[in-house]
Amino acid sequence: ELQAAVLQMTRVKVLQTLAWIERRGGLVRSHGARYQFDHHLVQEVVRSTLPLPLRQEYHALLAEALAAHEEVDLASGSGATDRVAHQLAVHLIESTDPHACLPFVRPAIRHLSVHAGEEPSRAFLCRVLDELDRIPPADRIDLLLRYAGGLHAVGRQEEEQGVLDEAETIADRVGDEPLRTRVAMARGMAWMHRARPEKAVEALRTASGRADAGGFDDVGALARQHLGFGDSKTGRHEEALEQYAAGRVVARRTGQRRRESGLLGQQAAARWALGREAEAEAAAAEALALAREAEDWAVETRVHGQKGRICARAGRREEAVDAFRRLLEIVEGRGLRAH
Repeated sequence: ELQAAVLQMTRVKVLQTLAWIERRGGLVRSHGARYQFDHHLVQEVVRSTLPLPLRQEYHALLAEALAAHEEVDLASGSGATDRVAHQLAVHLIESTDPHACLPFVRPAIRHLSVHAGEEPSRAFLCRVLDELDRIPPADRIDLLLRYAGGLHAVGRQEEEQGVLDEAETIADRVGDEPLRTRVAMARGMAWMHRARPEKAVEALRTASGRADAGGFDDVGALARQHLGFGDSKTGRHEEALEQYAAGRVVARRTGQRRRESGLLGQQAAARWALGREAEAEAAAAEALALAREAEDWAVETRVHGQKGRICARAGRREEAVDAFRRLLEIVEGRGLRAH
């Protein structure tokens, strides 16, 4: 249907043309109700023969047709599922106006992370940052921080620091305190990933102080969550509980349900670490209930994983197996690859 709309042909004429191409050269093959190129290299060769202006126009028209079919607002991105957002972002970044992909980049990255893995997600985000030169400062910082957050997982720590340097430079240039707070938080987590918890806590306290001083509730709960994590990593579990409790107050006041469920999950982990199992179980149950209400499968998997590891260390094998079984049910039920 999309090809028919773009080429201004009837659907049956498009199907007849594809059938003729399949018979004559085998460049495409029918697979059920769909046609696919016989090999991805064939697709690349065909694509490379198209003049750039024509290729860009095709991508723009395909994006318009897809948006109309899925009832998506191209200007704001509203109405798009993560899957459709990914398809639109891929077409729009190749179109005559690549910056039009920006409303769809975040859900596209999320879709790739879950269904393709972190490397394809990271590669697409890198492309967006490299090729688009008119990204608004706040959006560019957000994307830079997302990119930096994944680099430590593949051992690219120097590159991670460079990305954070760029984010900090932009935040300082525009004089945006909430953005500077977010960069400071990212710095703290980068130190945490490099096994430098003391430096991490120092940076995270700076971020938390800025959030409190400026009344930045949208980042204040996150700052407390990260600082609590830093305290836990250095064995200060009581201090971590204080940070999580303070963060939860902010999250609840501002309606950040997913953030609140995450803070509850980390409260459960800190209480388990302190041997306060009854309190930990209660916090975990509350975190799971809130996570399900907020449809936050990431917190669900994290809490089940935490409980499974703690029960296993305590020799409670049946409880550990049950927790890990529940985690796998969520992962497999959602078709996740990244978790």
